[in-house]
Amino acid sequence: MEEKNILKARALKISRESKKSVHEGKKRFIVIRVGKKHFAVRYEEIIFIGQNREIRILPKVSSPFIGIVNFKGTIFNVADIKLLLNQSDQSNKKNLIFLKKYFIALVYDDVDDLVFISGNAIKSISNSDFNFIKTFYSHDEQDVYIINLKEFYETCVSS
Repeated sequence: MEEKNILKARALKISRESKKSVHEGKKRFIVIRVGKKHFAVRYEEIIFIGQNREIRILPKVSSPFIGIVNFKGTIFNVADIKLLLNQSDQSNKKNLIFLKKYFIALVYDDVDDLVFISGNAIKSISNSDFNFIKTFYSHDEQDVYIINLKEFYETCVSS
C-alpha cells in the first residue's frame, strides 16, 4: 500500500513539472469569435467572461460603444467590435468579456479556446486596417488577431 502512495506522489510531481515546462515562457490568450473573425485577448487582462448580460443601451453614444453594464457595482462601457468592422449585429445575445483596465466590456459571439502562445509564434502585421491590431498568430489554420487593449481603448475614445 505504501509503495502505491509513493508511486502516486511521484506521478503527481512529474505531472506538475511537465505542465510547468510545457507552458513556460508562453502567454495565455482567450480566443473569441466576432462575426467571422477570431481575436485573442490576453488572459491576464480579463476579469470575467459572461453570457447574456443585460446591457443598458444608450442610443447617443459614439461607435463602437453601445451602452453600459453594471458588473459587481462597477459600471463598464460596452464596446462592440463588430461596429468597428462595419458588420451589423443580427443577434440579441450579448456575451461580454470584462476587462481589468479601462472599464470596458467587449461584445463577442463565442469563446473558442484558451491558448498558450510562444513569442515566436506571434507575427507582426505591417499595415492593419485597425491600429489596435498589430499582431496575429495562426491557430487551426485560422488567423487570430491579437487585440492591443490600450490601442483599442484609444481608438474607441477618439472616435
